[in-house]
Amino acid sequence: MKITDVTLSILRTELEETVIPTHGAVDAMPPLVLVSVSTAEGIDGNYISYLIPAKAVEHAAEVAKALLVDRDTYDVAALSHEMTTALPPYSNPPTLAGADACLWDINAKAAGVPLYKYLGAARHEIRAYTSTVAYPTIDGYIEALRPAVAEGFTAAKFHPFGEADRDIELARAIRHEFPNLDLMIDPVCAYTLPEALRVGKVLEELNFYWFENPISDQDLDGLSYLANKLGVPLAVGEQNFAGFVALHQYLSTTSGFYVRTLAEYAGGVTQMMKSAHACEAFNHNYEIHSYGPPLNLAMYLNVALAIRNCDFAEIMVPQNLLGIGMADLPTINEKGYIAGPQKPGLGYDIDRDKIDNLTLKRC
Repeated sequence: MKITDVTLSILRTELEETVIPTHGAVDAMPPLVLVSVSTAEGIDGNYISYLIPAKAVEHAAEVAKALLVDRDTYDVAALSHEMTTALPPYSNPPTLAGADACLWDINAKAAGVPLYKYLGAARHEIRAYTSTVAYPTIDGYIEALRPAVAEGFTAAKFHPFGEADRDIELARAIRHEFPNLDLMIDPVCAYTLPEALRVGKVLEELNFYWFENPISDQDLDGLSYLANKLGVPLAVGEQNFAGFVALHQYLSTTSGFYVRTLAEYAGGVTQMMKSAHACEAFNHNYEIHSYGPPLNLAMYLNVALAIRNCDFAEIMVPQNLLGIGMADLPTINEKGYIAGPQKPGLGYDIDRDKIDNLTLKRC
């Protein structure tokens, strides 16, 4: 199908300033940006990101238009290669990853099936874990997790203070409060190697499911050292923004059983599917970052349901915190699983009237 336009719309988030995604890494909630791809056949693809800086939107739209307008949505592999090999200043990875998701959204809509079935379904539901924003106190984390557990979540990840001693105290408090919950922690590469080893030993004692991003994802020697010293599995790679081309570094070392991805810096659906299959060949899980708006979750959810080697879908708590502008929203069931979408494409629709009312700028 012929691409006729690509637009980016900055949306008003209407969130309190106290909402902090992660201490130190993302200390303020950025604006949401809607990426839309239009076709001559009248089928549109949509994706919402919180990783596209507002100041970059105008240039990012120009880049996406130059790469995609007048091209064919079914040439998604060729377009993905062009989008992921474009060099600055002719690239904007989150925008182009969002555009890749839009292409798959369009193609699956044209086929009349949810994207995960268009890709080839491996299953029809997946276990979900709740993923916290950052809080200033231990009580803040515990109070956020209580309703999530009541909703049915059986696993949780928290983004801690980013200070080793306080994070150990936090981990002990959460484990004491939720003795049967599968727990993960993600300090977003905040620790030195000795700090990570110290925290990791406590997580091992507390039977954590995984220890995510303890140190820099570029420090492969340090990650290998931690993996050899700790009994708790590591989850690594998310903060290596080189994406698919950097994957071999993690598959050729013992740096962690769980390979993480942040696909908005790794090329979207096309590159995620390639990466997931590569990980499967090396007997590694491919755990997918989906901490963000519902269409962000939808992209990752559809991929997770089309592969075998992923344990979880990640869902920000409170559920659908960033669900502005949506006509429908993903939710978990009473077992703590999230089912595959029923509608074609990514499976969840934007509400165009809501989007128009929320739009601050369109490029």
